[in-house]
Amino acid sequence: MKASGMRAGMLLVAALSVGCAKRSGETIASTAEATRTAATTRTAATTRTATSGSPCFKLNHATIKTGQRPEVSFDRPLKPNNQESYWINFLPVGKGDAEWGQWQMVPSGATKARLKVARTAGSFEVRLHDGYPRLAHHVVCRRPLKVAPGPSRGTRPDGSAKVAPPDLATIRAMADKAASSAFKAAMPPGSVDATLTPQRWPIQSALFDGIVVGRYRTAKGPTLALALEHTGRKADRLDLPATDAPKLMRIVDLDANPTAGQTGRPGADGGVTLPKERRYPALLLSATRVGPSSNSKELIGVALWGKRARVVLTFPLAGRDSGGSFSTIFGPDLVKGTSKLLDVTIGQHAHPKKATGRPGPPTTFVCRFGNDKYTCGR
Repeated sequence: MKASGMRAGMLLVAALSVGCAKRSGETIASTAEATRTAATTRTAATTRTATSGSPCFKLNHATIKTGQRPEVSFDRPLKPNNQESYWINFLPVGKGDAEWGQWQMVPSGATKARLKVARTAGSFEVRLHDGYPRLAHHVVCRRPLKVAPGPSRGTRPDGSAKVAPPDLATIRAMADKAASSAFKAAMPPGSVDATLTPQRWPIQSALFDGIVVGRYRTAKGPTLALALEHTGRKADRLDLPATDAPKLMRIVDLDANPTAGQTGRPGADGGVTLPKERRYPALLLSATRVGPSSNSKELIGVALWGKRARVVLTFPLAGRDSGGSFSTIFGPDLVKGTSKLLDVTIGQHAHPKKATGRPGPPTTFVCRFGNDKYTCGR
């Protein structure tokens, strides 16, 4: 009986073990299925393209090459809530929504955006965020982006040699006796500041035959000026709102609805000649302004259309005083707005004691044209 009882007990334990193993296997399978379901749900949530009711966008090209910039078109003009902003970024697939990646602010009313240059190949995701600064990150729309390897630097996509575009980046300022003489003739007698050697910028347009930049002394202190050269007569003087370190940034065409044609074409002296069909050509340059208690770096826009050249845009790119400093993070960028000329957008980090920006992503300032000049604000 004892042996029979032991065998019965062992059979009972074995049966229970089999049952437990079966139930355990069912539990494991059930857990695995639940895990797969959760993963699928998370994936669906991650790849969901848009938050209901929020603006979204489409990529102009779902695949680009390294060295190119993603471009998006929004399904409606972006209208953020009061004191809030939209911003957009792209970053490798799998990165969390709290990652910054390649990001930039999007101006209110924008219908499209051109993002920063893609530097590496791979699978990326473009994400539109709203609610900043109330929300540091809040994705309302996302799209997949493929970046393929592009041609090496110095070549076109077809592999042929790249030719430098006719832009100010290819122009080198030249200091010579002729430049000094032209600048001296355009300034008040005996006022030229010899500590800054005048330099010629080889640019020609319907308004002038060349530009010389230098500095002269006034009753209020030294100031930068342009001497606009003309064949057969004295150069015109255009004062600039700065005192030192003039630097050409680029030639731009501010026409919001441009006709076909180049912004500039190479001149005989290696400079640039602006075509007549360009209705609103302008120079964007930077220079510093040194004051008794503060220094700043200024963006200056010089209109090259109409009857005379003139300053139509000034905006601080960076500054420092006893209370702190601020700096430009992106821009100046040109964006189509509501006026006949392109808007100029600039993003900046904060001055700790002035309302020039906020920590985190920069505050976007938009400069719009009206009454023959640009006015800048948030």
